[in-house]
Amino acid sequence: MSQVTMSGGQRRRRRGPNWTVVVIFLGVGLGAIILGIYQLTRPTIVETQAQDGIVAIRNWNPPPGTELEGDPEFTELDDGTVQLTATYVGQGPIDPAEAEFFCQTLSMPPTWSLVGCEIPPDRPNALAVTIQR
Repeated sequence: MSQVTMSGGQRRRRRGPNWTVVVIFLGVGLGAIILGIYQLTRPTIVETQAQDGIVAIRNWNPPPGTELEGDPEFTELDDGTVQLTATYVGQGPIDPAEAEFFCQTLSMPPTWSLVGCEIPPDRPNALAVTIQR
């Protein structure tokens, strides 16, 4: 193999790729791809995790004289916490003692906790129950 010489007799090294830079770029690129996939699938992952809470809410026996109004409302907070709010509506005002008993005896799915159970001030015939994970 012949050496490449420059004028004045100096030898010039053949340079290959700078492997450190190549590895860094590959790592950053792979990280960006993984992050992009996660961002695209996150809503589906969160909604799937909420399904056990929705099933539990639908299986609860509503307070006497009420029924579940529509589907539970799904909310994702900024910190990633998932909340489900179920509203039970009756024909007449809900008895606060019955509402309190209902809230204290709810069977909660694993990893879910009760964060709110109240009769909204503007709807005396409704009971709003909020659980979160």
